[in-house]
Amino acid sequence: SSSETESSPVQVSESESDNSQSVLQSDPNDIDALTNVGNEFYGQGQYDSAMKYYERVLEIEPSNQYALYNKALVFYSKKDYTRSIKFVRQCLNQHPDYGYAYYLLGDNYQSTNRLDSAITSFEQAYRFEVRDADMLQTWGEISRQQGNTTKAIELYKQVLEQDSSKAEIYSRLAELEPSKADHYRKLAERWAGNQ
Repeated sequence: SSSETESSPVQVSESESDNSQSVLQSDPNDIDALTNVGNEFYGQGQYDSAMKYYERVLEIEPSNQYALYNKALVFYSKKDYTRSIKFVRQCLNQHPDYGYAYYLLGDNYQSTNRLDSAITSFEQAYRFEVRDADMLQTWGEISRQQGNTTKAIELYKQVLEQDSSKAEIYSRLAELEPSKADHYRKLAERWAGNQ
């Protein structure tokens, strides 16, 4: 699904990780260091270890937007969508302008086939300047499934502005805009040959 890229926690470099570990030795309540170590565990797929660090941040600062978001992301990654939605909503109650939280909420709704709610969440993410190509593509797919061809075309074109090599998007556009189908099919073949 789309949350594997932009809505994931920031990847932590080895030097940052070592630095975070040493910061925690002198200050075990350093929120940034706790978050970095949690993100490192998350990046390694060690979700339970990551969760311990995010929960520690929340003990210190219960409304920390990144810890709430990251906790929701861990549940999403474990396919526990009900709990993920709970924590992403808690994050949005405290930080209603956090676009990536709306993106994650949309992914949760899409994963549970609540497509109208997914679209509403993606619209909110977009309103707060989230323009991730994977999110736009997912939103475009849902719009196409629901028969909103105009919206699907608009979103697919925004995806291609970011990544013109997505051959499958040209194929979708060929279906949705028959008058330009030959042009899109040629682009799809060209990019598919480059994969």
